Amino acid sequence: MYPFALFVLTTFIGVNVEPVNAAKTAREWGHLNPNLYSVNPTRYNNELSWETTICNNVNSMLAGKGWSSINSYGTSTYPAGVYGALDATLNPSSYIPYATNFWVGDYFPSMSANPTPYGYLGCYTSVTGSYVWDYEVYNHATAYGTQASKNYFTFIWTCANGGIYWFSSSGGYYVIDGITFPVIQSTKPTITPPVNTNTYYGYRVDSTHIVGMPYAWTGTTGMSLNGYNNPSGDYTYIDWGCNSPFMIDQPPAGSSSINLQYLYFVYNFYNYALGYVTGSLETINNSLDYAAKATFGKQSGGADYTFGTSVLNVGQWMNEPNFPSSVNYWFYCRMRVFGNGAKTIQ
Repeated sequence: MYPFALFVLTTFIGVNVEPVNAAKTAREWGHLNPNLYSVNPTRYNNELSWETTICNNVNSMLAGKGWSSINSYGTSTYPAGVYGALDATLNPSSYIPYATNFWVGDYFPSMSANPTPYGYLGCYTSVTGSYVWDYEVYNHATAYGTQASKNYFTFIWTCANGGIYWFSSSGGYYVIDGITFPVIQSTKPTITPPVNTNTYYGYRVDSTHIVGMPYAWTGTTGMSLNGYNNPSGDYTYIDWGCNSPFMIDQPPAGSSSINLQYLYFVYNFYNYALGYVTGSLETINNSLDYAAKATFGKQSGGADYTFGTSVLNVGQWMNEPNFPSSVNYWFYCRMRVFGNGAKTIQ
């Protein structure tokens, strides 16, 4: 059983070597936006250290339970490496029935006119000016839509890549302040949190392009929009709608009795899900609840936090404090669980 305290491995060299005939594979990915360093080098270095630590921990926990797990966080997260790993997982000669991915780092939007509202959705990589895009993930995870994705559980901790941004399969979307459009003001909004009336997390743009990371990794637009309360299907995808907090950040003051940094939520989730606490695999939803209790403690009334009652699910107003400007762009941000949270990480 793993101790509660995270172990720290400060030096790690990722190697992109694919397992041969592995029963199940796991990968850890991610990269920070290098522009953050010039704005706040201390925060950048601290976050880099913590993201490295959590990827090392997730990698070791998965490997300890028989997974063929490769940590590619940092310099080993580059487009060709990600797409090559997806190709290898899908290749019948690899005999891989199940793959899981954890990604932590920064999101990059194309911000093009099409598809609206944010363009294609992407993530930073170690190659300057090159990003991992949703439509390319889809093409390599599904052989351009001709095969079922083997990425049955995907946990991504970045901004925006878990959003529900459209109301139709043709890309129509509602303009919702705080979700598809920022609330622009100098101080945190005090207005009632917005209700998201959009119902699509992705759609096909044309014959070779889809948009939406949940769609990209799983290859389906049919996942439950609330896999925590209404679980269904074969896939589970967890990510953030709008901004995501850093691993080194803490929940808002007063929202929990423990107030550990968000990194501990990820650690506690995998520690429980993989059976290090109870001795057997636990469902994704039960693991989310355990992680909320272990990380955030008790509510003001004395009840233990669950994922459902925690700030992760309830949401919070967030802006981007690392890139100062004359105005602040506020979004109402929450973690999304798509698909089937009643399943285990097999």
